[in-house]
Amino acid sequence: MSACNIIKTEDAIYMFTDGASYYGDGTLGAIGQKVSVLAHLNCALSCRGPFGFAEELAQAINSVYGSFDELVDSFALAVSNLYAVGSENYALCQTGPEIEVFLAGWSEARNQPESYVVTSHSQNRPAWELQPLGPVAVAPYDADLEARCAGLEPGEDVISAGVALMEEQRKVRGPHAGVGAPVAGVGGFCQVTIIRPQSIQTAVVRRWDDQIGEPLGLAA
Repeated sequence: MSACNIIKTEDAIYMFTDGASYYGDGTLGAIGQKVSVLAHLNCALSCRGPFGFAEELAQAINSVYGSFDELVDSFALAVSNLYAVGSENYALCQTGPEIEVFLAGWSEARNQPESYVVTSHSQNRPAWELQPLGPVAVAPYDADLEARCAGLEPGEDVISAGVALMEEQRKVRGPHAGVGAPVAGVGGFCQVTIIRPQSIQTAVVRRWDDQIGEPLGLAA
């Protein structure tokens, strides 16, 4: 239930992530950033699933690839290989073992912003395959959220639109990877990472009064 939303414009790509790590019953356990920036490759990645996978993945690929384009070509294999190494530990995660790994960056070869996702499950797309994302990618997402966000299409102020979208996601309650009791899972703060052809910037743009030890959603 972690949030990862990606919005592309002509000259940049914006990745919005939240900061809440929670237990299986929806209780907030910790607050920290969930985006890993690879500045030398001009890209960033984030994971929905077991805590720490994105950081381990970032470390594993940090010095292996020379460009974002090289990383794209091998990203699905890198994700699946690392997951296989720790699969027994991920199976013990209270919120389930499934992962969704998002990658956003600027392609020098194609001179455009690009984003992709690799998943361990096949609920909406084939597992362990690199799937390109459209101009706007939203997770978590459901029919109720779509209705509430009908008027939140990104305009000139992408950051304001991204924050407004995540405010609505804080009201979403769903199961972990398709199983379990519905809980809220978005909170802590909203962080935006902006990738342009020659730079990456990241900042916290909204903080919420979520309390560690309490169920997420009380402050929504």
